[in-house]
Amino acid sequence: PTETLTLCRADVAALPLQPGTIDALHAGAAMHCWPRLDEGLQQIRQALKPGGRFFATTFFQGAYGLDRGVASQLRRPSIEANSFRFFVDEDELTALLVAAGFDASRVSVRREGQGCAIIRAEVAAEEEVVDDAIERAAAEEAGEEADAEAAAPAEPTSLAREPDDAWRFMEDMD
Repeated sequence: PTETLTLCRADVAALPLQPGTIDALHAGAAMHCWPRLDEGLQQIRQALKPGGRFFATTFFQGAYGLDRGVASQLRRPSIEANSFRFFVDEDELTALLVAAGFDASRVSVRREGQGCAIIRAEVAAEEEVVDDAIERAAAEEAGEEADAEAAAPAEPTSLAREPDDAWRFMEDMD
């Protein structure tokens, strides 16, 4: 429903958004241009609601036909501030998203062609956060009881969940 859609143009490192209020954000072919990338990713993570999603595309070294030696020269700090930032690999982008506050298990970065990165990061839904807290508390309680009683540890139970359709879509793309 477009009645509830609001478009906003802003500096990604200073988003005019309240924390935890946005369902989804998209940055198409943009992250390599952000002069304050770390701050921008933190702003995005803070703005997303529980269950919120961030989708982005950007470029790896080797994009535009530049060989890795030339592309790596573009990563020098003196040049990087005034030009594109070409990312080394999927691990670098994942690490940046995790440092911004995304859970690594909810970040997907895949390479498309020679140099395009397709990114998806999701914030856990409130129910999952509560479930995780309950599971941790139960595990701690069980551990304390086992220590107190010198009992054998309980059999582990599987708490794995089926991924939702959107995550299946991302898995199918791999």
